[in-house]
Amino acid sequence: MASRTHCGVLGTAGTAIVPLLSAAILVGVVSAAKLPADIKRCARTDPKFFSCLRDAVQDTLPKLKNGLPKLGLPPLDPLLVSELRISQGDGPVGLNLVFKDLVTTGLLDNDKVYNTEIDLENLTINATFLFPRAIATSNYTVNGRVLLLPVTGAGGSKVVLKDCTCKWHIQGKRIKKKDGKEYMDIQTTEIKMTPKKMELQLDNLFGGDPRLGTTMNRVLNDNWELVYNEIGSSFEIAYAEVVRQHARSLFLHVPLDELFPEKL
Repeated sequence: MASRTHCGVLGTAGTAIVPLLSAAILVGVVSAAKLPADIKRCARTDPKFFSCLRDAVQDTLPKLKNGLPKLGLPPLDPLLVSELRISQGDGPVGLNLVFKDLVTTGLLDNDKVYNTEIDLENLTINATFLFPRAIATSNYTVNGRVLLLPVTGAGGSKVVLKDCTCKWHIQGKRIKKKDGKEYMDIQTTEIKMTPKKMELQLDNLFGGDPRLGTTMNRVLNDNWELVYNEIGSSFEIAYAEVVRQHARSLFLHVPLDELFPEKL
């Protein structure tokens, strides 16, 4: 694999966030004072707490697509990232690739929640989801090589991830605010995405040359696993940072004793 020389995420456009935040969001709202009646709740003393939480997240996911305005939660789909930069070093794929105004949709459509676990002592959240299909569109610029073939271009792009398993890890720390209550301050988020298939379309390659552009897109898709191994982690970093920003804001507003009630 090529060595990564730079991978950057420059801000976010809008306030939408990725669906895996739903695990953190659900925990943050299950005991909110004005929790919508259609949101399933779980008590931490429930012997089947993790099972309850998994089912609750599964039930809540489609409801989060348009957000929960009364709880200050913005829409979760689409996910908007203003700029994503990828720069690769030596190897079969060497790219200087920039995505601008990246819009990802489909992250909350027919998701399957495998597990959601919370460690209240160490304040960690782990979750595993599968989404059937997500589409990321953007404007792009690229310069580099794929399998020794030069590639250059600028235009519109589309990345499709199919049957993608996502594993999330969120780490927080306990803080006490002036109200005397304890809160979870989220420090880091990590995500690992493993799609069963990726489709990639880069328009206007080689200055719009249709023959070269078609050939290069075919090469990219025929070797999608190799390409994803080089660019996938950059998407993971981008999505994880958006989650961290929004989850941190949410959790700092809800005390831990309200986030995880002993009883309902």
